[in-house]
Amino acid sequence: RRRSTRATQSTWGVRDKDVKNILCCACSLQELPLSFCSSQNMRLRDLEYVKTKLHWLEQKRLWPNGSRYLWTDAFGVVLLVSLYEELHDENYLLRAEWVVSEVQRVLGRSKGIRIGEDPDMDGQYFHYLAMWMFALKSLGEHKPEYKQRAIELVQDVHEHFFVEERGMWWKMKEDLSGPYAGSETTINDVFTAYVVYRLIDEHDLSDEISDVKAVIEAWYDKVEITQDLPCGMLLWCTHVFPHERWARFQRTSCLTTLRQLWVSNNGSGFFCRDVSHPYIKFASANFAISLGLQAVEKEIDKVEKLNAFFEEATAAGGLDMNVSSHIMACVSHFPGKFIVDNKQQTSAAISPCARLAAVSVTSPLASMSTGSQLHKVNGFRHHKSDAMHPA
Repeated sequence: RRRSTRATQSTWGVRDKDVKNILCCACSLQELPLSFCSSQNMRLRDLEYVKTKLHWLEQKRLWPNGSRYLWTDAFGVVLLVSLYEELHDENYLLRAEWVVSEVQRVLGRSKGIRIGEDPDMDGQYFHYLAMWMFALKSLGEHKPEYKQRAIELVQDVHEHFFVEERGMWWKMKEDLSGPYAGSETTINDVFTAYVVYRLIDEHDLSDEISDVKAVIEAWYDKVEITQDLPCGMLLWCTHVFPHERWARFQRTSCLTTLRQLWVSNNGSGFFCRDVSHPYIKFASANFAISLGLQAVEKEIDKVEKLNAFFEEATAAGGLDMNVSSHIMACVSHFPGKFIVDNKQQTSAAISPCARLAAVSVTSPLASMSTGSQLHKVNGFRHHKSDAMHPA
């Protein structure tokens, strides 16, 4: 037990007495020195916050040594790889590999990965899988075998989730034998698939990329994402290939939506769920929006304000964040490898928008007629365990 404690302190680089001081001190990021931001841009780089938060999570046996949940683990692995690249400490890379092995052991299936460890977290979500693919790709930059795992995961699940001309099933049965009861197709996941597939390997995944690219060509300028979390994640997608037409269109659309969702609150603030629910707010969704805004380098003042709002709410006892929210708070304070160097990305131009006949099956796209100009789509369906309690 003593050896374990010493290893934890060495890995995270913080002392126990620092945890209470930092986590319970709800200070606005506006008051922090500029060293917390990158010298080249306004993306945050608050490494002490992240190390302290991770130390606290491990001491409470919440993460990485708690129950497995794919969304949390995906963001956590990317965070660990980011810390390794920033601090050159091999322990972070070793921990990332350990998390990957535990996810495979606990959640891995013959094809794909289960949502979470708890009994009610059955089935598979594509957007969870997509972020896990991105995590494997990030680790694969240092350990090539993980890139191959990402390729194999795409090839295992894509044909089960993808529906030609319609998008992706948002949730599948655990054995991928069919869509989960009540599942619908969604356009949101197509954007994520396109970006992540291309980042992993454009050659080996050329067929899968072609599938999702065709759907984007048909629908990218006909949908508007109106909900907090999918809007933030789509905004993040747009920064990877920023000059493609779909990315320019959806970046403008997402930023417009987010301005409508912003709620000021005594010098800080938050993004509400959607325009019809101005007082409902979710921590994890706000941190996803923070990632999106930092990716496109827009409205960083709101990033600072939402970080301050949720820190203050948590310290005051008005908000009990779950493990996913704590990990995503770390990403909000240090996006690290989630920020892709788009100068290295090629720009495969999206051809002029093709016109499709109306889809005749029940789905978010089912009511879309070719004569309409814009269609509002709420976006990701999230498992109840991933939702934050309204503050």
